[in-house]
Amino acid sequence: MSRTKIIILSVAVAFFIIAVHQTITLGFEFSYWLFMIPISLILLNRLIDQRESNHKKKHKTTPEKKRSKKVKQQMNRRTKRYMERMK
Repeated sequence: MSRTKIIILSVAVAFFIIAVHQTITLGFEFSYWLFMIPISLILLNRLIDQRESNHKKKHKTTPEKKRSKKVKQQMNRRTKRYMERMK
């Protein structure tokens, strides 16, 4: 886990605790916005996770992919018919 994720989660937990306290003392309608902050921070954390995983998948090269580039692509029936017509 990176530092930014840890900071985001800790701030989310802190705001959630503050929101629960405010709900007990003032009521939910006055602390609603305090519940929205941790939810948005958790969603931000998930977005960062998804971007990191996509970034890792893009830059990961497997030997299978290298092999598939060497193999010639096989033509399907329609392509073969089209190529025969064009001759």
